[in-house]
Amino acid sequence: EVTSSLMSKPTLRRERAGRYKDDDDEDVATAALAVMGPPAICVVMEIPDEDEAQPEDIQIHKDEVQMIVGRLRSLNLNVEKYESSDKKFLYLKVSSNEAVLKYEAESCRYRCKLKNEYGGAMCGYSQDLDQKSAFDKPKDGFPVFNSALQQKIILSVMESLPYDDKEGTEPLRLKDRAAGKYGDPLLDRKTFVREVFPLHHQRIRFKLTSEWAGAFFKPQPLPLIGEYFGEKYSLFFTFHGFYMSMLCIPASIGLCYSIARLLMADMTGSYLDNPLMPVMAIVISLWSCVFVKYWANLESAKRFDWDTMEFELEEAVQDLFKNSPKTVKSVLEDGTPNPDAQVNPVTGEIEDYYYDNGDWFPIPTFRARSQLVTFTVIAIINTFNILVTLCIWKFIARPIMGDGSNTSMVFVGGAVMGALSGILSFTIDCVMDGVPAFDFQGLMVKLIEDENWRTETEDEDANIMKTFFFKVVEKYFPLAYVAFMVNHVEVFGGVDYCPKWNCLPVVWAMFPALVITEICLNTAFTHGIPLVKSQMAGRDELSELRKKAGLKPLV
Repeated sequence: EVTSSLMSKPTLRRERAGRYKDDDDEDVATAALAVMGPPAICVVMEIPDEDEAQPEDIQIHKDEVQMIVGRLRSLNLNVEKYESSDKKFLYLKVSSNEAVLKYEAESCRYRCKLKNEYGGAMCGYSQDLDQKSAFDKPKDGFPVFNSALQQKIILSVMESLPYDDKEGTEPLRLKDRAAGKYGDPLLDRKTFVREVFPLHHQRIRFKLTSEWAGAFFKPQPLPLIGEYFGEKYSLFFTFHGFYMSMLCIPASIGLCYSIARLLMADMTGSYLDNPLMPVMAIVISLWSCVFVKYWANLESAKRFDWDTMEFELEEAVQDLFKNSPKTVKSVLEDGTPNPDAQVNPVTGEIEDYYYDNGDWFPIPTFRARSQLVTFTVIAIINTFNILVTLCIWKFIARPIMGDGSNTSMVFVGGAVMGALSGILSFTIDCVMDGVPAFDFQGLMVKLIEDENWRTETEDEDANIMKTFFFKVVEKYFPLAYVAFMVNHVEVFGGVDYCPKWNCLPVVWAMFPALVITEICLNTAFTHGIPLVKSQMAGRDELSELRKKAGLKPLV
């Protein structure tokens, strides 16, 4: 009855909910209680300090909170308020009832999976089909919409306007507020919104923990992963599981080959040279071809199951492309049509957002010019990496090894070469990929942003391709140089060959030293530095509290 009422009178869909009588009745609850409810979106707002903030800022904050909460509730969304223990942040937990979810899903044609008896394909939601129980129940236990789809619908409603709105107000645009790109003119263009993000659903997380993270010998629950994290992550774990399973074949063959090599050492006179090596190479080549073919079939099946066959054609334009000054928009900021707007040659319609791919020859233009800059920077970084690697070998690692009479020093020199190469590689990674612990954005991200790609997929594809050209030299050149080139290539006026022309012991020492060095540095920067920073922040906060209390600050 509620659904039919909403369908017959859509203008009443987003009236203010009558059950919200008094905002002051909402008590502060724990964060655990907040995430145990239905799928929801969290809006984080900063609370100004009453002792330090200006009175007008405090009033602006109150007005903004009242406006946002009122607008969300006028959209028939449920809003709960929580304050942090230090009274610095206000958390708005935004959820929705089932009637609003169904109405919005049918209006926007969100897709749900049909039961196998109805074909098992993805189909736009309709309440008629729902009444016939045609839709398959999600793996996370909800009746029709999984948690991720519910949050997507809630975000869509949050950015919309009530149907009975007569004031001509703009949507809330909470994400733009959090990014500092938007302020309400009525609030003197100030906003206290800091973050907008979907909340984890604890019940589903517990289920994933028991059936996935804590179940080492069970198959991966890929449908549940896809529903909760999205198809992108589910596809990654699909490939990861398939890859690890298929590796059993070359691992078994390699084990047999290693045993045969040891047993045939007396006959061949060497533990390394073996007549079975060509057979091993042929088997691995055949395995690679079979692996690629089977993965292509599995990927096609998953694309059909998850309705991503035409994902790139239907993908939305990313906000980064919309807000870029390079993008040609159909409408100017003052609302007038843009005379330079681009007309689609196929449909004949004006493109809302457009940026030319440009030409590479004779003079690079537009996106081609930006890509040329990216490739130039990669070439410069790789050249620097090669030169420093050659210097490390010639002036540090090679002199340590001596003439090769002392085997220990050969291994020490190889380990030094590997460790210094790992430090060099990690340093370049920090420059190109960034250091999250210090809020440093890498050079590669900025270069890809400057290329101004239309969709997130195009942006990721460009990042993957450029990163490959960069990493293949940065990571593998030290090993390739010592293993294949050092005995034959003249560098800085001479050939600095391996001791006794045997580079295998050097590579044996280099490889583990290089890997261990990078792992240690990555662990220190990923976990160690944030831990130290959090402890220092807690210590500073405690010292400040002791100072306010008239006690002696911590030394």
